[in-house]
Amino acid sequence: MFRSLALAAICLPMGAAAACYGDAGTPLFHCTVEGGKTEIRVCLQDSAAYYAYGPPGRAPDIVFSRHVQDIHMTPWPGISRTYWEELAFANGAFEYRIHHSFDRNGELPQDGTLTVTRNGLQIAELTCAAGTVSTADFSPLFDAKEESGQCWSFDSRSWGRCP
Repeated sequence: MFRSLALAAICLPMGAAAACYGDAGTPLFHCTVEGGKTEIRVCLQDSAAYYAYGPPGRAPDIVFSRHVQDIHMTPWPGISRTYWEELAFANGAFEYRIHHSFDRNGELPQDGTLTVTRNGLQIAELTCAAGTVSTADFSPLFDAKEESGQCWSFDSRSWGRCP
């Protein structure tokens, strides 16, 4: 079912897919799902964030980018022993929401999920396989959003224009 979402994606040329591989871009998130058959990658390059979903070592089934101002990101609020962040890419009627968390005391493993909605209704939720979250740091995206003129308000829990 999830692979059929590839038809709905706005795909970019393979040069765009390369943004999340090798030395290109800053990795923000990576894990595998579906028993290692599929990987999820998110990276930042210049003022764009890239989302890629597909088989490891091959061309992604879905890949697209959005300007950093168009990515919804919820940073960790700075309280609790669980550190977490979340970001979401809109792509037409679809939204791809990536969430990761880890226990700051190191007592619980790091985890990650991908939730896909279409027109606001959840159609898929994939959990990263245990131990496969190899990259999970959205702080470069936070910095890029600020550099683009957006500032996070912890009071309203939203992004707005910087003063």
